[in-house]
Amino acid sequence: MIAILISLYLTYAGVTSFALATDKHHLQAFARKPGAARTRALRWTGAGLLLAALSLWLWGVGVTMGLVSWLLWVLPLVAIGVVAGFAFRPALTARLALRQLRD
Repeated sequence: MIAILISLYLTYAGVTSFALATDKHHLQAFARKPGAARTRALRWTGAGLLLAALSLWLWGVGVTMGLVSWLLWVLPLVAIGVVAGFAFRPALTARLALRQLRD
């Protein structure tokens, strides 16, 4: 159960990291555009977080149902949540993702 919750947190942070790698969302959240190095770091971080989230989900749920459920349910629902967060409160959405990574 704990692995599933951690996987959800990592998925949220990974999707948010990919969103912050774009100029538009980074400007919304931090009032400045990201540099090339920061964009690259956010993309690599997002990919690593999503890979870690997928592996934890597979470990918690099982490989057979885990892959399908993560790709078809977890990832899209978390992505919709991040999109809604950036639409209404971009700075809060970014802070929540960063706080989860720091704790």
